Amino acid sequence: FYYNKVTKETSWDKPKGADLGGLPPNWEEHKDPSSGKTFYYNKVTKETSWDKPKGALPAAPAAPGGLPPDWEEHKDPSTGKTFYYNKVTKETSWDKPAPKPALAPALKPALPGSSLGGLPPNWEEHKDPSSGKTFYYNKVTKETSWDKPKGADLGGLPPNWEEHKDPSSGKTFYYNKVTKETSWDKPKGAAPPLPGGLPPDWEEHKDPSTGKTFYYNKVTK
Repeated sequence: FYYNKVTKETSWDKPKGADLGGLPPNWEEHKDPSSGKTFYYNKVTKETSWDKPKGALPAAPAAPGGLPPDWEEHKDPSTGKTFYYNKVTKETSWDKPAPKPALAPALKPALPGSSLGGLPPNWEEHKDPSSGKTFYYNKVTKETSWDKPKGADLGGLPPNWEEHKDPSSGKTFYYNKVTKETSWDKPKGAAPPLPGGLPPDWEEHKDPSTGKTFYYNKVTK
């Protein structure tokens, strides 16, 4: 399998190289359950497109004057507009990112857990001192987001599931990025651990023909 040491993402499928006709950062290829047609989804901007996005743009020198660490300035060849790209989190933005504050005390203390405010594990709530807006920071993946991440214990999706919108019907469907399964029905949140201390994703079943107990990993099959 393939492992991204920056985002901690794992994949059974070999990632496509951006310089070999692959997709630009943050774009994913999906299949429309209604029509069977392939479409493309940007997991950062939530944009969907029937047309395959062009490959990653060549790197441009970072703009002087206050871009935060890991951000680069690029120009979209189709529109001529400037956008910004984070080479670590792969996030793209039309708006110039504000430099992160140098003084840690200016940051709002992290919420102690998902029970207060419903943040998933490793996410912290902070306030941008320049704009006063609240943003969210994942201390493991270093990802930042203006949108509040959904807490896994408050009606969120189980691990590896993502919510998407069907471009044909506008209906919401769900996609498992590990098993490639799609479903119109929202998967139930992570089940409580089974008695007997099974690892995550393992399930205990009984063979109806022999009556013997066996174990099944629903992710790796």
